[in-house]
Amino acid sequence: MPRAYISYRRADSAAYAGRLYDRLAGEFGSQSVFLDVSGIAPGEAFGSVIDDAIRTADIVIVIIGPRWLGAADASAARRLDHPDDFVRREVATALASGTYVIPVLVDGAVMPSGAELPSELAPLALRNALDLTGDWNRGTEHLPSCVASTRSRRRGRRRLRRR
Repeated sequence: MPRAYISYRRADSAAYAGRLYDRLAGEFGSQSVFLDVSGIAPGEAFGSVIDDAIRTADIVIVIIGPRWLGAADASAARRLDHPDDFVRREVATALASGTYVIPVLVDGAVMPSGAELPSELAPLALRNALDLTGDWNRGTEHLPSCVASTRSRRRGRRRLRRR
């Protein structure tokens, strides 16, 4: 059973993350899909739970809305430029570990270029994105098969690294 992790910015794409969670949980079961609002119990150390969930994920789905790249903190500094930003941490951990990463564009968002991203996230710009802006159902109909196929790909990469 594949394990999927959904990364998103709450202020930008929480509704899309919830819909995607429902779609994947319906296909694979809720224990196979991690979404922070349902995957972290009150009192748990947020960062540790996220790190563990990404380490065990076969796939990380990065939902990118129109404000994902430019989301700012209270001082108007871009959040993605802070090393402790959770979205940055999620994506950087997934990319560094070789986890299969699918960027998912919603609400008219465009894929950021490598130059717009912190250097550790620049490889995200080279991933083929799934654009769900048009027809949600049509756009997500093949996503479960992508998620299901990642487990065998990840096992193959682990075997190659051990050799």
